[in-house]
Amino acid sequence: SEGPQAMVDWFRVADAAAPNADLYLNEYGILASGGGVQTANQDQLVQTLQYLEQNGAPIDGVGLQSHFTTSSLTGPEQLWEVLDRFAELGLNIQVTEFDFGVDDEQLQAQYTRDFYTAVFAHEGVSDLLTWGFWEGAHWRPNAAMFRTDWSIKPNGEAFLDLVFGEWWTDEATTVDDSGRAVVRGFLGDYVVDVSSDRYDVATQIDMSLDASGAALEAALDVLIGDFDRNRQVDAADFLHWQRETPATRGASLLDWQTNFGASLAGASLAVPTNLVPEPAGASPWAICALALLPRYARRRLRYDAPSSQRWK
Repeated sequence: SEGPQAMVDWFRVADAAAPNADLYLNEYGILASGGGVQTANQDQLVQTLQYLEQNGAPIDGVGLQSHFTTSSLTGPEQLWEVLDRFAELGLNIQVTEFDFGVDDEQLQAQYTRDFYTAVFAHEGVSDLLTWGFWEGAHWRPNAAMFRTDWSIKPNGEAFLDLVFGEWWTDEATTVDDSGRAVVRGFLGDYVVDVSSDRYDVATQIDMSLDASGAALEAALDVLIGDFDRNRQVDAADFLHWQRETPATRGASLLDWQTNFGASLAGASLAVPTNLVPEPAGASPWAICALALLPRYARRRLRYDAPSSQRWK
């Protein structure tokens, strides 16, 4: 085939060869538009994507190259206008090649922070790829985040502060009386540590959080009444409970048995034994539940960078 129909055929051939792959059309000069939101490049790409969709091309998304110079900087508000326009097509959006080549390292860091924040906050964008990070192997050496000697530049600091700081969920919480806790976090993979302050037990669980949320039930191997943590309940635990636990200091053996239902070898009671509960044994599990809810920096709080006026 010839003309625009040939593009439809390209996607069909690619889909037949790799049916499980996501297929994208990648283009340059879309976000790096110098603030333009209705440029010829943008219009042409929108028309091409519409043609592909209308003619049955198995296309999944659009890739937006983002190689910036000082003359092509686009402010966060304008970035969102462009991203909104492409999101209306119903295709997934990826920023595929971000870098900003400039010798002014502070300007570079400020724009990197603004660009990343604006793109991350847009609900239509699923991925952001940085086009190189080390000066020794970068096609634009002054765009790198690490110098040749691996010392970090201000734009690298901005990247790390966002990705491993502001957008890195590191929360600690305590379950309520029902054994439940709720945490809001960013989407992604998690390592959840569950522990008990009262008993020296802990477990670690891997889980993932997507837009629908996630629920986790964790069980800790707890021996109730084992205050000295030697994996058995005996007279030493009673003495610890009686003497070193503020809430039960001075309590009697009968109080202990009422709470834990365990007989202690060598201990005597001042009351008839038929008033003492039968041994309940040790409970091997303490169960808690954790709910993770998605935390969005998207749409609910539209991004407005204090420095955004600088890029207009």
